[in-house]
Amino acid sequence: MVCFFCLAFLVRIFRASPRQNLGWIAVCSGILGITLLMLYLAPMIAGLTGFVFWGILLVIPSLGFSRVKRLVYQQKYGQASQLMSWLRWLHPADGWLDQPLVFLALDAAQKGNLNQAAQLLQRYEKSPYHSQVLLYWIKADWNNCLAWFNQSVPKSILLKDPLLISYYLRSLGETGDLNGLVQGLEIFENFLVKKGDIITYNLGIMYVLAFCGQTSQVRQLFKGVLSVYSKNFQTFWILTSQMIAGQEELARQQFLNLRLTEDLILCNAIEWRLCHPPKIPNLVLDQSSRHIIFRLKHIIGQEFSGRIKNKFTLKNSYMTLILIALNLGAFALEIYQGGSENLDILYNLGGLVPQEILAGQWWRVVTANFLHYGWLHLASNMMGLYFVGRFVELALGKFRYLLVYFFSGVGAMTLFSLLSIKLGNTGEILVGASAGIMGLVGGIFALFVRDWWQEKSPIATKRLQVIFVVVCLQFIFDRLVPEVSSLSHFLGLVIGFITGGLLLIHRQEATGKR
Repeated sequence: MVCFFCLAFLVRIFRASPRQNLGWIAVCSGILGITLLMLYLAPMIAGLTGFVFWGILLVIPSLGFSRVKRLVYQQKYGQASQLMSWLRWLHPADGWLDQPLVFLALDAAQKGNLNQAAQLLQRYEKSPYHSQVLLYWIKADWNNCLAWFNQSVPKSILLKDPLLISYYLRSLGETGDLNGLVQGLEIFENFLVKKGDIITYNLGIMYVLAFCGQTSQVRQLFKGVLSVYSKNFQTFWILTSQMIAGQEELARQQFLNLRLTEDLILCNAIEWRLCHPPKIPNLVLDQSSRHIIFRLKHIIGQEFSGRIKNKFTLKNSYMTLILIALNLGAFALEIYQGGSENLDILYNLGGLVPQEILAGQWWRVVTANFLHYGWLHLASNMMGLYFVGRFVELALGKFRYLLVYFFSGVGAMTLFSLLSIKLGNTGEILVGASAGIMGLVGGIFALFVRDWWQEKSPIATKRLQVIFVVVCLQFIFDRLVPEVSSLSHFLGLVIGFITGGLLLIHRQEATGKR
């Protein structure tokens, strides 16, 4: 598990921006090196040693930084600075040591201490470009910001930094260059998606749609991936789109109400908006920009992740919880009978043995899916079922989800038995929910293939690439661990892909008829 997650993390880093994540590369490489060294020196504790280093140096900083980003999106800069002050010592590379300075500066600016904010940002030596653009953003000085971008920021720097791209796009919209904004997003689109910065990419889309008066699409974005932003931030941009869409007086009144906040950064943004009303899109957009906006609106309309995100609760994924409960119940029965690592007990409870299937005990292709060999086997499968299952359940619907899961699990067990009998390996015993879980991965793959076929968008392409990398890493892991049946995993993946694809086609046809 340690090696799998470290390798997956490294793949993600090298696909995004390795130069900006040298610290993470060193950490992952170090954990892998320590684990492999311990595997040679003390194999009995190699996994535990690697797990401890993995948890302290990779998991805790990663989860902590995700929390920091969420606090920043919510404009809770003081809390973000406090948390980052602790996290930076677990990962003192990649600019983490200086990050609390930035959040302290934003917190000071939010409270009206602009001089203190400027002094703190000047001490942020890791990225002077970020310091300067944040000063322009704090003051809502967009004319000078755009002039600074055009005169002082080399294109080579801009093309490597999603944060700078975001502020550049906004400065174009704030100063009325709508064609530059729309076509600029298209120029940077592939870069933002490739770097894995989905929030920044969708923020760029939101800027385009807001400055072009597309209020319903702006609301849809804030219900989806951009729901991480604060309520005031969302209200500001919805009002901006309404002002451009023809509801100027209503938007102005609500802007005045919003300006009562104690957030000076937001007050400056509102003051700029009221003094510099955005241009009317119909008067300035050329034909090329109109086509781009139409494409973006289509992507927003087809995007399922936002709709799923709003429903991603335990209440709406109870089928997954029921399946987990059944697996836990079967494991408790194994313990009660005498042990989950006792092959005789697994056999008596319904473990898959190909020669017994040949003798007529067909029910084993079902029961084997709910049995597990040891706590680690159970924990890893239930973790996978929890995260993958909830997503597939919400994406496909409960009935289709169960069909994919059981068709994949039972189908893989059946084909595994037939192939084992044909090859003469009839004495093996096979247990676990992993074939069904791999079937769910196959169902996700079918879903992403369909979306890619319909949208041809960079986001859809990236989804396919990510799922392909995950599958490849899984099968590399299977080959390295002799106790794992890579054949049953492969069969589950293929059956899940076929079943999921057929169910999606059927659902699309049924929807078309209605």
